[in-house]
Amino acid sequence: MRNFLLVMTMLGVQCAGAQEVINIAFDPQGEVVECYYDDFTHDSGLGGVLRESMMPGRVIRGENDSVFVTCITMPYEGVGYLVGTMGSDGRTITFKNRQPVYYYDTSVFWVSACDADGNRESDSGTFTMTYDAEQGVYSMGDVCLGMYVDNAQTTTYRFSGAVFTPKTSVEKKVFTGIRTCVRESDGKTLVADVDLYATDGGLYVKGLCPDYPDAWMWLRKKGQSYEIPAGQLLGYRLIYNVFSYGWDGSTLDASPLTVSRSDEGGKTTLTLNGRLSALYNGESPSLVSEYGDVSITADAWESNTSPLRGDVNGDGRVDVEDVNAVINIILKLD
Repeated sequence: MRNFLLVMTMLGVQCAGAQEVINIAFDPQGEVVECYYDDFTHDSGLGGVLRESMMPGRVIRGENDSVFVTCITMPYEGVGYLVGTMGSDGRTITFKNRQPVYYYDTSVFWVSACDADGNRESDSGTFTMTYDAEQGVYSMGDVCLGMYVDNAQTTTYRFSGAVFTPKTSVEKKVFTGIRTCVRESDGKTLVADVDLYATDGGLYVKGLCPDYPDAWMWLRKKGQSYEIPAGQLLGYRLIYNVFSYGWDGSTLDASPLTVSRSDEGGKTTLTLNGRLSALYNGESPSLVSEYGDVSITADAWESNTSPLRGDVNGDGRVDVEDVNAVINIILKLD
């Protein structure tokens, strides 16, 4: 459910019989790093594991070593930030448990570290994020966080493994492919350009589902090919999140969708072995759209992290600038 009211001022909330002043940080000042982040959760609302891939977020470096991070535990728009402090080592950011990030009606939404079952840790405890200065990447590692309503002991939403990667470093490695699919509702063939981004663990594709062209989906590396984990967030319909799952008309299938790979003529083609389905409404799933014969074709890449062939200057594209780069190399050798 999204687009609830966010109170972006000092909030006075009655809590456990005492008046507690709650500050939800909503507009922190400092050096802003626009990022993409990945985030795993244990419960998507439709069953199985949810993955939010390449979601837009930000990290803000403020004064006095303060660090503000997009609140990734919350599946709603317009939430507050997690507030931490950079350590003397310049790489470890410490956050306090029980941080208020959202206010709706008379309830406060808090964030704390939790165990794998969603039981929150001590309110006086802390959790950390690490910063890789060389890569500019912020990572939560194996920390599991939960979002709690008021004084609940178990979480309503939890996640682990979030990694924030600067958009600038991602965009340098993005390359283009072509997605082809057949819409099941009317048999129409749809063809469009898609963006791809390769990492050690897999391949991200933006626009794999035609209804959500801005959504990135993750293809997990498996052997020489890939598979698509179910439960990936695609977008929104009405007040509901929309996820990718297998679907037989009445039952969800949370197993990964396998992908076949072929390499020919300098091109790599990935073909989904099954239909790509988008569903919403966790209590009573409904189909948004379904596509068959889904394939992606792009210039061949030797491995997930290899640059494009001919991409001499490493900007993720093959164009006249690569020719200039070759000329410059030759001139330096003379």
